[in-house]
Amino acid sequence: MLHYLDAFAKEFCFHRDMLRSPSFDKLMPLKEFTDATNGYLIGGTCVLGAEVFVCKERTKGIRECLSRINDLYIGKQVWKVEQFSKLTDEYCMSEPFDAGDQKWRIKLFPKGFGEGKGTHLSIYLAFADWRITPPVTKIYTVFTLRIVDQKHGKHKTWTVEYCFTANSLSCGKPQFISLSNLEAEGFLKKNTCILEADVFVYGVSKEL
Repeated sequence: MLHYLDAFAKEFCFHRDMLRSPSFDKLMPLKEFTDATNGYLIGGTCVLGAEVFVCKERTKGIRECLSRINDLYIGKQVWKVEQFSKLTDEYCMSEPFDAGDQKWRIKLFPKGFGEGKGTHLSIYLAFADWRITPPVTKIYTVFTLRIVDQKHGKHKTWTVEYCFTANSLSCGKPQFISLSNLEAEGFLKKNTCILEADVFVYGVSKEL
């Protein structure tokens, strides 16, 4: 947590997730900092300080250890969905694939889901086992879902940063692409569409 005060004792507070760099590349605009009326720079001098607080545990509860995964590893999956027009189930799943010592699947709703039901193709990334096995409690990810344009190479992608938990085992976009555009725009060819996923797991939380 970082605090700074101007000359008028106005306090600003910033917090940064421990998995990120413990610094602030853009704390404030330079123009705002050098404007003497704001009180940060007076007579060519500014004052910097830091406070570090170490808090002892006062209450009992679930304790977690948050670990950063330093080895960059991106799990990739390419899924060719054939006979698309004959899919009748609400959703279908790809074969499982590995990323960050976890197993994942691409989850496809061919007729849409939620806000996209009946109008859009809905694509999700799902935890393969449908449960997070203790002691792991949270899995921090950045992932990309993609549908391949088989004619023009203008693929449709969606990237998001997401924390998977026991209560949130899938994440995706219900309105990924309009069903009416699939074949015309090259995403459906010979009744086949191709879905891809790139998954980067950068941290996990475990119970202590």
